[in-house]
Amino acid sequence: MAPNRLLNFAALLLLWVQLSSLCSQTLAQGSDVVDLTIDNFEQNMKEGDWVVEFYAPWCGHCRRLAPVYEKLATELKGKVGVGKVDGTKHRSLSARFGISGYPTIFHVSGETVRKYTGGRQLAQLKYFAEEGYEKVEPVGWLESPYGPVAKAKMYLTRIGVVGIEIHEYLVSEFKLSNAAAIAVLLTGLVASLLLGLMILVKCLTPSVPAREHAHKD
Repeated sequence: MAPNRLLNFAALLLLWVQLSSLCSQTLAQGSDVVDLTIDNFEQNMKEGDWVVEFYAPWCGHCRRLAPVYEKLATELKGKVGVGKVDGTKHRSLSARFGISGYPTIFHVSGETVRKYTGGRQLAQLKYFAEEGYEKVEPVGWLESPYGPVAKAKMYLTRIGVVGIEIHEYLVSEFKLSNAAAIAVLLTGLVASLLLGLMILVKCLTPSVPAREHAHKD
């Protein structure tokens, strides 16, 4: 009798997992909030005005805001884009926008960025997205995510993230020590810098036209 009960329990558990997965996929497909990533961020920002939330999966305030944010996206559909960025996954975007806490919300119109500092009620967020943003001073040029400082921070962060991933790969797959993995990374970095410098010098050096040699009869 016990084996039958165990099999029934396993079958019910499997069914529950499948139903949960199906529900999650349905909810994700039905969401009007766009998941923004490092790959699709720039293209989406070119398509009209956007409200962008930076969040973290572990953030309690973000989880409480989620259903309100979903309603906001539905009510603004076709008028203002509503997107979210997982700041823990896309750290280079977080660095670019100077994120220091979650959730952080911006209004983005072209390269004009305004930070939201109001409440988290639906009416407040909707007013900010539609017209209230005009009363907010845009982020200054030096702090702007589209300025040179922010872009430099973004690229440096991306390099750092890639470096950490390569380090972890070398340690886990090739069983290198931390010191050896760091040495490999530094060697690759120096080699890349030297190669880039050689290419730059080559491009900047004016080419000397070849002289024609007279042929002797």
